[in-house]
Amino acid sequence: MKYKLWVRRMSISAPKVIFKSYLPWLLKAIFVVLAVDFGGALAMSIYDLWRDSAGHKPSVSMRQLAESNIKINALTAEWDLFSTTVNATES
Repeated sequence: MKYKLWVRRMSISAPKVIFKSYLPWLLKAIFVVLAVDFGGALAMSIYDLWRDSAGHKPSVSMRQLAESNIKINALTAEWDLFSTTVNATES
């Protein structure tokens, strides 16, 4: 016990300050929900702004996806043709 008192007396410490909030918990919860909602809306708008400025528009992506699907279907058909030819020559 004497050691604790000696350490407390030798250390430099400020008096403890306690902040009491007089807002009810419901107002605090509403404030937190609004802050998180505002932050999410801000993040989504920044994401959309930078995505559009980088050239990643959804219409362009859908067109590229359709073109890629056409190429994949053509290559699949060509693969099937070659595999049937190879299977016919092997047997």
